[in-house]
Amino acid sequence: MLLKIENLGMIDRANIEVNGITIIAGDNNTGKSTIGKALFAIFNALCNSEEKIKDLRGQELNENIQHICMDYFDKEEYINIGLSLGMQLSNQIMYNKNVNIEDEIKSIINHYQVEISEESLSDLQIKIKNSVDKIMNVSETDLQKEFLQRYFLEVFNEQINSLFNVNSTMDIVLTIKNRDIKIKFCNDRCIELEVPYKILHEAFYIDDPFIIDSLNINSLSMPFYIGKNISVGQEHLINSIKKYKYNRLKNKNIFASLFADKSLEEIFAILNDLVDGKILFQDNNISLQSKKFNKPININNLSTGLKAFVILKILLERNILKEKDVLILDEPEIHLHPKWQMQYAQIIVLLQKFFDLSIIVTTHSADFLAAIEYYAKKHKNIDKCKFYLAKNEDNFNTFVDVTKVTEEIYKQMFIPKFHLDELNYELEENEDE
Repeated sequence: MLLKIENLGMIDRANIEVNGITIIAGDNNTGKSTIGKALFAIFNALCNSEEKIKDLRGQELNENIQHICMDYFDKEEYINIGLSLGMQLSNQIMYNKNVNIEDEIKSIINHYQVEISEESLSDLQIKIKNSVDKIMNVSETDLQKEFLQRYFLEVFNEQINSLFNVNSTMDIVLTIKNRDIKIKFCNDRCIELEVPYKILHEAFYIDDPFIIDSLNINSLSMPFYIGKNISVGQEHLINSIKKYKYNRLKNKNIFASLFADKSLEEIFAILNDLVDGKILFQDNNISLQSKKFNKPININNLSTGLKAFVILKILLERNILKEKDVLILDEPEIHLHPKWQMQYAQIIVLLQKFFDLSIIVTTHSADFLAAIEYYAKKHKNIDKCKFYLAKNEDNFNTFVDVTKVTEEIYKQMFIPKFHLDELNYELEENEDE
């Protein structure tokens, strides 16, 4: 998978290969996170787009038909007829293209034995039919563009095009199996979209372990995120976990879970060593039941570093993260002790190896980077790793492939340390004087 970007936010250009683990390092404010956000937006906006568009049409049909009915029936009649017409007609139109709209309207009105004049009935039928035709005639491509545009605007806080070259066009080309998804934005509006194949896999964006606290919204101690704005990536992660939390079907994904357990035994061994115990979903709360504690401990009370591993454990145990999905980890080492950074790095390598995930990692840590390199070599997965150095030149951010010369990344990371050594040396000299 190859991601090409031009004029997105602060990024001038980027050619990023994502066929395993892609590590992006560099100074702050060089666009590292933007790469992951772009990939996240593309996958989740276009994933199963046909089903999403079908749901959108059905929802729009239902709401429009109900709104039209409000002008023809009183409150009591509307509750029966308006709601029934909206729901039944929208479902029938979406699943039966040969439905006779006029006959269905008559049938429902007769069923509820509501009187309506011939003139009003004819007028109602015409208005509903015109509304249906208008909605159904909107092309799938236009709906897809609108859906993608709204998703990008949310992800990038309505700043998509270049922040430096106002008149530029933002271009993204995502190549998968020699076929190109092409996206163009001008003035923060999608002006071109080509999707030659279906995207069936989701992307998951993890940038803050504290986000898991928001799942326990009924706990006595107010969660960290209540009242705060959360990003689209964080909202998607929360909703993905909530789907399992509130809609647990005992027999759902049994085979997938069994295959995952067998493939990921080594990963679970690491996770179980760190997250000692069972994660419980009960009483609208998530907690950790462990032999270390007399009773289950609310996840809000876990250490920040432990929450990072709990998120991964939930995604794997509940089969939320699936084979060939995209996983974006924005500076995952921030809250981790160096020892746990090594464990996290090993999990990343094993996840890619056993799940064939496309993983993007941004980092500022030389130790974390070295750990990924080490475990990739140990598990014979180094050929699935790509390393990029983000640079800022004249206010434009570019990305250099340093896979064969990773020392370029380490050199940049150690510059502050060398500078600190110089300062300490100067300090010692001044003290000796």
